[in-house]
Amino acid sequence: MQVMSMWKDYEKNKNIESRNKLIMEYIDVVDKIVSIQMRLFHTFNPDLKDEFYSIGVLGLIDAVQKFDYRKNVKFETYASFRVKGAIIDYIRKQDVVSRGIREKEKAIKRAKENLMQKLSREPSDQEVIEHLNMSYDEYHYTMNTIAQADLLSFEEMIGNGIGVKKQGVSVEGQLEKKELEKHLTNAIAKLSDREQLVISLYYKDELKLKEIGQVLKVSESRVSQVLKKAVEALREHLKSYV
Repeated sequence: MQVMSMWKDYEKNKNIESRNKLIMEYIDVVDKIVSIQMRLFHTFNPDLKDEFYSIGVLGLIDAVQKFDYRKNVKFETYASFRVKGAIIDYIRKQDVVSRGIREKEKAIKRAKENLMQKLSREPSDQEVIEHLNMSYDEYHYTMNTIAQADLLSFEEMIGNGIGVKKQGVSVEGQLEKKELEKHLTNAIAKLSDREQLVISLYYKDELKLKEIGQVLKVSESRVSQVLKKAVEALREHLKSYV
């Protein structure tokens, strides 16, 4: 059965059987979004995939039930917004960054400031770790968790900026998206060469932080720091727009 016939059948019958046919037709959308989100948030909990998949399927069901196939919009685009939004809402509600992690982040920041004044240069990761009497694993886990939480916040900002919640995938929403992409491109061009490279490796090539570290021959936490700084700069640049 052709996809258009499936949509017409669902509109006519509105039964679970016709709805499920459409869900199976587009289930790859969930697989793709879950794969991306697991890459972003594996630090929080590597066992989140099943939960993300369940939430994603619910988002897909919601998308099927609310989609108007007569509009000149690809369902895959509409569904991707819905599925991704459902997963991000779930992540946010889980409060993945605990108070303890935030306190450690503050301690690391204070340590870096103190060491910078003392050494007259940016301290190394090892110097910060020794100053705080913190384990290597604890330090890197903290830095990676904070960096990925910032990415979540940034992605929410971008999502809101293109008017997804407000306008769905309307023509106006698509124009806003193109305008935001232009602003984002200009903002990225103002980053340092290393920051641009990390952004490209992370978002375009979809490498994990550890893999980027191997490419650049630096520690995973150093990649987290560069990525965090780049995201903060992009967020600041886009504030006036979004």
